[in-house]
Amino acid sequence: MILVAGAGFAGLKTIQTLRREGCLEPITLLAPRLETFYFPALIWVPTELYRLGDLQFSLEKFIKRYDVHYSPGHIIGLDAKKQRLKTDFGEIEYEKLIIATGAETSKTLPGLEYVFIPDGYAAVLSMTKQLATLKSGTISFGFSRNADESSTTRSEVLLEFLFGVDTLLRRRGRRKNFKIQLFSNVFNLATRGGKQTTQFIKKEIDRRGVQCFLGRKILGFKKDQIRMEDGELKSDLTVFLPELTGPSWESDLFLSKNRFIHADTSCRAKRFEKTVYIAGDIGCFSGPDWESKQAHMADIHAQTVAKNIVADLRGKEIVHTFRREFICILDTVDSGILIFQNASKCFAFQSKMLHWAKRLFIWAYLLQRRLQI
Repeated sequence: MILVAGAGFAGLKTIQTLRREGCLEPITLLAPRLETFYFPALIWVPTELYRLGDLQFSLEKFIKRYDVHYSPGHIIGLDAKKQRLKTDFGEIEYEKLIIATGAETSKTLPGLEYVFIPDGYAAVLSMTKQLATLKSGTISFGFSRNADESSTTRSEVLLEFLFGVDTLLRRRGRRKNFKIQLFSNVFNLATRGGKQTTQFIKKEIDRRGVQCFLGRKILGFKKDQIRMEDGELKSDLTVFLPELTGPSWESDLFLSKNRFIHADTSCRAKRFEKTVYIAGDIGCFSGPDWESKQAHMADIHAQTVAKNIVADLRGKEIVHTFRREFICILDTVDSGILIFQNASKCFAFQSKMLHWAKRLFIWAYLLQRRLQI
């Protein structure tokens, strides 16, 4: 039995690719609920472009279409030697395990209860409602980077929220009432796309009158205050994206310093290459500094996993590896910045059409989810 843990980009893509590659083995999907959520569109919730019902989908039709058994539950541990996954509903034995549950948000800084962490619909909606009640003041946007694993940083997403809120306030004639500031423990806002990305982001920040406090260690938060190593910043509303971290459950897998699961370029878990595969944000793939944990790479990992499992089941050599690349459109609501980087190319450019290109891509993806194809 093939066990897929996680109903996000990587998990669902793995199942689709397995079936399309002709895999007839029984497949079980483990997830807390028989539904999936489209996180990339959260950046447009404040502008009321999307609501919860637009982004959350039942997987009832999906599991029927792809002949998948559903098992509810959360992972609480793994004994990879015995090939047993431990869940809060009991243990599940497997022949092949694909771990695609995503990463977790780091919660180590004190005072996070005073900030909005926009990693879910409820938090973004709550932030939007508080923004609507503010008549004036200081709005702060920040992110942190882990020096050990730069791929855990979500600076592009944080900047999309910043640019989106700025544009929203301007459209409603309220921007003059607010000071917007950006803070981070790193100096360079763009680690992907080279100098062009840095130039475009700096241009946008300057054009929007955003004040930057960069390269300063973040100590924590208090009510209406951001604590940094060289002083405090006043803030009436703070939006903060901590770095990602690996799962908290215990296993006998080989983990990185931040608890991500070490895997090779064939997406096989180190020490358990024959039975455990890794796809998406939960993996540590030991790549270049510009790599990022994003939905695009989760899809690429999933296809690699599925093709290698099919090859293995057919007695063939596992030869498929994933390509390393970063590609995203950093949306500003009124335009977009395309950022691309791989081993040989690195570029960025800005255009108003890129905003509409991103909207069209997301519309098409959401349509596929509704149709369960």
